[in-house]
Amino acid sequence: MKKVFLIGSAPYSPEWWSRHKHQVEVAHVLNNAKQITGDHEGVWYVATDYVIHRNYSFQPLQQANGNEWHRCRIVSDYLLRPKGYTCPHHGTMILNASYDILNRAMLAGEHYELNLVGCDLDYSGATTHFYGKGTADPLRIPMDTLLKHLNKLKADFEGFHEIVTLGPPGILPFPQGDKELLWSQ
Repeated sequence: MKKVFLIGSAPYSPEWWSRHKHQVEVAHVLNNAKQITGDHEGVWYVATDYVIHRNYSFQPLQQANGNEWHRCRIVSDYLLRPKGYTCPHHGTMILNASYDILNRAMLAGEHYELNLVGCDLDYSGATTHFYGKGTADPLRIPMDTLLKHLNKLKADFEGFHEIVTLGPPGILPFPQGDKELLWSQ
């Protein structure tokens, strides 16, 4: 089973990455987490409004990464048409990216262990994202709907793929992953 990672923007994400990046072969990233991983293999999942809020410019983000983007596949329009579930609220980044990653692997006949880092959906602290305070995904989806969809994601791929979390315990219905890679302060 191939280990792939989905990196989000939790406050601990940069430190987790600096500790474990050499153990990561494929890192997919959500929105601003691209600042953390730089030119690491994987897909960059951006919300459809991401470039609008940045005046259609990726230049500041690219400069933050030392202009070292040799390859970067960007996926954005999936947020308006979630794959694998129906949601009038356009879904949420963790669900849409996870479905996209695991559906593509399924079509390729590959078994994945999807490791979630910084995708905890915990917005209770003063700092919700590594770059400060961002938009909480659950505001896009009612919490009961979100939990239902997270459990559906788990059930949809059970037996073919495994989804684990490497972050602190929270609302995600996935088991903790490799103890060597778990976030700890």
